[in-house]
Amino acid sequence: MQKLNFTKDYHFFTVQGEGLHTGRPAIFLRLSGCNLRCEWVNSDGTTSLCDTPYSSHQPEKLLKSIDEVVEDIKSYPCKYVVITGGEPYLQKAIAPFISELKNLGYYVCIETNASIYFETEADFISMSPKLSTSCVDKSENYESHQKRRKNIEALASFTKQHDYQFKFVINTKDDLLEAKELIAEIEAKTSAIAKDKILLMPQAVTKKQLEEKSEQVIEWAMEFGYSFCDRMHIRIWNDKRGV
Repeated sequence: MQKLNFTKDYHFFTVQGEGLHTGRPAIFLRLSGCNLRCEWVNSDGTTSLCDTPYSSHQPEKLLKSIDEVVEDIKSYPCKYVVITGGEPYLQKAIAPFISELKNLGYYVCIETNASIYFETEADFISMSPKLSTSCVDKSENYESHQKRRKNIEALASFTKQHDYQFKFVINTKDDLLEAKELIAEIEAKTSAIAKDKILLMPQAVTKKQLEEKSEQVIEWAMEFGYSFCDRMHIRIWNDKRGV
């Protein structure tokens, strides 16, 4: 039986806090392990790791079989599953796992950095490609992160095979300009991407950071014709796990 590697509190019932499905009741399944090491510089000179360092920088390990996971989530009054991480596409077993969830009538959304691609039966792909500012140059992970973070072929493949959205983490206006260039690179491999599928999300791991940055990101979204992506779970629960 194939197994998947999860974080310790790997399943929880909440609402989707980001993107086009915001507010939708959801069963979250958090896989552990990531091929990237995000670390942003804040305006005050401090740095912030990704909002789930326990699945990336310090990955936890909890091995579960597909049957065990299905049994654990059966009691939730919901058929919308979000598989997140870490980076789900590091684990090949997500393909048969998604197939099993689909057989049981679940709608499956994958949250991915979209640097790795292979086919699955997922209903919806939430892509968050990481931009050049997603790892500070003084980090010991800088070179490996920059080498792995961008895969145009993978990004294009996701847009061809699935319903999708792009969520860009925005820290400065330069991030927005880079995101626009990245979309153009993807379009060169596929076709035009509707602007309502492109969302700008403030770089924030705490409620305070989110409140400080949201107004500016909203203004940039309006300027460029993209959508603003709130981070409702941070706004409500701050940096609490499992929500």
